[in-house]
Amino acid sequence: MRKSLDSRIYKPACSLPSLSLTFTGWTFADKCRLLRETGWDGIEYFDFSPDRITEYRAFARSYGLRFSLHQPWSYAESGGMFSNFLLQLLRILPKDGYALEDISRGCFGELFVTYGDRFEEVRKLLAKTERNSWAMFAFQTASTWIDKGLSRTHRMGYDEFISEIIEGMPDVPIVVDTVHLIEMMLRAPTGKQLMEHSEDCLADSLLRGVRKCGLYEGRILEIHWNDISRAVTDGRCLPGDGKMSKGLHLLSRELRDTNWGGCIIPEVSPFALFPHPRKKLIALRKRMDEFFAPTVS
Repeated sequence: MRKSLDSRIYKPACSLPSLSLTFTGWTFADKCRLLRETGWDGIEYFDFSPDRITEYRAFARSYGLRFSLHQPWSYAESGGMFSNFLLQLLRILPKDGYALEDISRGCFGELFVTYGDRFEEVRKLLAKTERNSWAMFAFQTASTWIDKGLSRTHRMGYDEFISEIIEGMPDVPIVVDTVHLIEMMLRAPTGKQLMEHSEDCLADSLLRGVRKCGLYEGRILEIHWNDISRAVTDGRCLPGDGKMSKGLHLLSRELRDTNWGGCIIPEVSPFALFPHPRKKLIALRKRMDEFFAPTVS
């Protein structure tokens, strides 16, 4: 067997959302320790308690982990899915009417992933130069939802995302969500609607969308590495097991070829890590490395 000409080792940093460990009962420090012990590079904090950010930052740093933040959503913005109902019961979701300025208090330069439909709010925050050190705001290729279940739609469409954010705010970084991006591009806001498109169509859309968002300009700092179930449902699955598998593998090659230096985050369901979360975290980390392993021929 002959190795490919492109056989250099490429291994992007990988973080996991704290949300994926929601139902464990572990403290944030426990989660940080477990991620470090199972080979992860960072943790993404999802919550609306700004008073805890300083404490959680210290825990992450003590375990040598990258610490980033993700905008939470209220239940009304969440699309009405059962998992969000559980998060609401656990008081993890904020109340309607929350402001980014309020929940970003306590940040100190961390990446703060924000939904695209908050672009006017971010624009105003960035204009307050004395507050720019609070957080490094970045727009996710997604928006919150209007309506619930299979009737839900994006608050912000793809064309508006391109005009207002990609073209209108070129200095703000981008965080790509591999599923939400093509949901917006194909105007297919649920997994069931995405299933109507072929794997080739999904893969082509993903690559075009990532390039449009500034891959070659160095604008993309993070990619949420998500996949959709092949079943006719509205669910996601482990990356590589679903209908986005071809697109994710093609994208991984492009990232490797360009030596992209950002962070990968698989947003897996908390239920996907049970039972035996330690064993499954190790397996998931290995799976992520395999996406970027050198090709052989």
